[in-house]
Amino acid sequence: MCILALVLWTLFLGWHLPAHYLAQHWDVVWVGFDIVQAMVLGLTAWLALRRRPLVILTATASATMLFADAWFDVMTARSGDLTTSIVVGVLIEIPGGLTLLVMAVRALHNLVARPSPSE
Repeated sequence: MCILALVLWTLFLGWHLPAHYLAQHWDVVWVGFDIVQAMVLGLTAWLALRRRPLVILTATASATMLFADAWFDVMTARSGDLTTSIVVGVLIEIPGGLTLLVMAVRALHNLVARPSPSE
């Protein structure tokens, strides 16, 4: 039901949203997103260095944020900024996100392969 609702909502938005919209607090949104992204990346590094299982969650969240950042950078770029947005996305954000997903999968594998305390 959730998938159907999301598909219907997406169709509704695609039909009704304007192609151009002037957003309030644009700067606060982007700076806030980047601050949270830096915090989650920092927490991921800290957890990875300590080999904590929670790194699975933060690495996945960090990867998701990097992919979203690349998407919105490219899709909202002015024509003069588009090349820079694509280059940063392709060379930094997408590879960084993929690296973080690999880290999360490896950490999950290590957690599952680890013998339980009762063994």
